[in-house]
Amino acid sequence: MSNFITEIKIGKVRHLENIDIKLGNEKKHLILTGKNGCGKTAVLEKLDSVLSVNYTQGYPIIEANGLGVKFYINDLSFSYAKDYIYTFFSTERGIKFHKPKTIKKINFTKIEEYKVKKLNQDFLQYIVNLKIEYLFAQLDNDEEESLKLDAWFNKFEIMLKNIFNDNSFKLIFDRKNYNFWIERDNRERFDLNSLSAGYSAIIDIITELILKIETTESKSFDCEGIVLIDEVENHLHVELQKNILPLLTNFFPNIQFIVTTHSPFVLQSIENSVVYDLERKESLSGEKLNKATYSDIVKNYFEVDSEFSEVLESDIKKYQNLVKKFENKNLTIEGEKELLDLDIKLDKIAPMLSDDIYLRFKESQDRIQENG
Repeated sequence: MSNFITEIKIGKVRHLENIDIKLGNEKKHLILTGKNGCGKTAVLEKLDSVLSVNYTQGYPIIEANGLGVKFYINDLSFSYAKDYIYTFFSTERGIKFHKPKTIKKINFTKIEEYKVKKLNQDFLQYIVNLKIEYLFAQLDNDEEESLKLDAWFNKFEIMLKNIFNDNSFKLIFDRKNYNFWIERDNRERFDLNSLSAGYSAIIDIITELILKIETTESKSFDCEGIVLIDEVENHLHVELQKNILPLLTNFFPNIQFIVTTHSPFVLQSIENSVVYDLERKESLSGEKLNKATYSDIVKNYFEVDSEFSEVLESDIKKYQNLVKKFENKNLTIEGEKELLDLDIKLDKIAPMLSDDIYLRFKESQDRIQENG
């Protein structure tokens, strides 16, 4: 990637003043972290207010609203309007796609408008159209077009296999109902509108970026761009928190991702990044965190000590015991209140839990829902 952000200067954003976040002259992703209330979301929203208006102009330095952004631009003839994507994802993610009723062309000609407008509600229509084009290309013996579209669907299916971590995953076209079904071994089939909150949050990001790419001249997954994601771990279980950034940076290798998080699993997930703690006002390389153990990050970076771990272990055991009583219908009114309070407490700190504790918590939560 030859065009990317190298430095962000915070003049004044809320209580944050005179902060210089250096990313270097080689493209790196930025992960903003820190305690709740430290200003992560405020900085990202301010960055969005600057980039959504000014990034298409291709200036090496942009300064506005108490924040400055410095770019490395390798090719001054590069057209941001035609060859670059930009988008901002807030904490509220998840998608319900419009269901196609027929073949209907989606018009991406208003490039500037589509750079900031959300597009992916029409994603099902988009892939239905592509599949119909593929079928007609085969009928017309258009081998070049047929191979190109077949490669697109193969790449998209590989994306989904990686997201679901399931090689049995298949995307099946329902030509009679203009829909796609997902089939996996030993599971009932389902469609893209029937995803859990975590998978829906990821698919929301992936499909939006795919359609943003469609607005560029290259229409290639190698398209350059800048993508902001607030609380990237939202709705994701531990395994997806670990994989979300590796997946995105692999699918879209030339996009620079700038995200906020308070999940240690996200912090140590990719090497090619700068982690900046807005609470401590210090940066750390993603490479260093990637080599650290989970316990080191939680203890040293999030200042969670062994005493906290012991309290947490006690809370989990208490929670599990209350769930057993709930299942056996032996829970008192006081017990129900304690169970509810623990559920809220543990759910809030879920990103900080180790794999073992997190899984024990979620399994107990699932049992409540099954018996509720």
